[in-house]
Amino acid sequence: MGIGAKIEELRKINKLTQAKLANKAGISRSYLADVERGRYNPSIETVKSISSALNVALDEFFKAAKIMKNLQVINRNEQLLVDSREVAEMVQKEHKHLLRDIDGYITVLSGSPKLDCENFFVSDTFENRGKQYPCYLLTRKGCDMVANKMTGEKGVLFTAEYVTQFEKMENRIKQPVEQLSPMLQFLINMEQEQKQINTRLDELEKSSTPNLVNEFIRQLTVPAINKENQKPLVNINSKEKSALILKLKKRLSDKHKMDVRANDSEYSIAKDRLFKNFRVAKWEDIEANKVPSVEEYIKYL
Repeated sequence: MGIGAKIEELRKINKLTQAKLANKAGISRSYLADVERGRYNPSIETVKSISSALNVALDEFFKAAKIMKNLQVINRNEQLLVDSREVAEMVQKEHKHLLRDIDGYITVLSGSPKLDCENFFVSDTFENRGKQYPCYLLTRKGCDMVANKMTGEKGVLFTAEYVTQFEKMENRIKQPVEQLSPMLQFLINMEQEQKQINTRLDELEKSSTPNLVNEFIRQLTVPAINKENQKPLVNINSKEKSALILKLKKRLSDKHKMDVRANDSEYSIAKDRLFKNFRVAKWEDIEANKVPSVEEYIKYL
């Protein structure tokens, strides 16, 4: 169902004439009629006004129309980002073609000394079947740049989704930590710990004392110790690994309304994000005592 058809359906459910809805949304009746017929694609601001007049949240409006998928916004070093693979799926473009477009944008941005490319696009990689592939993480400005090159309904839907998801994440960040769920508190604390490690490494590298850097890294990489009995913490076994993989597939299948398998991009993206959050390279690296936290994390994907 398109945007116009969904607007018409919700208008009739609310028992509003075109004239009444147009007046509440601050647009002309003739323009609303053309939108409902599919003759015009409204701007995101117009869709916001119409959904507000219908007392429907913007993201709920698009979900009700079954024409929008959720973008996952991640917080990396206090920078909000979305994965180019998800953007490519959202705008119905092959990932390699989106990468080509972004490379073009970066070439233009690099020509201006006043513009920092990483304020738009952050170079990254992902693993698939043991191989590393390039991708980008897009900031809100990067999403703006991609959206500005799009026309029609796809552009409206993509803009609506990333604006909504970035705003949700920004509002979540503004909440006091103690008011967040235990899982979000855990992730925030883990991110702060990683920042402290990165800061310490930077200080040691600037001191030009390689031995200190190597010793600090060695301390980070030795097996974790349980302070109560001074024994190394045990990593998950094959049964626990299989259970976590099954939970992740089921969560993604429920989220995307499809049967998600291990070779699907949705699974690969979610697995990469989980590994980065828990600072592991593979399932077997997860400590057994972290299983409840991983399970809680999967629920929020």
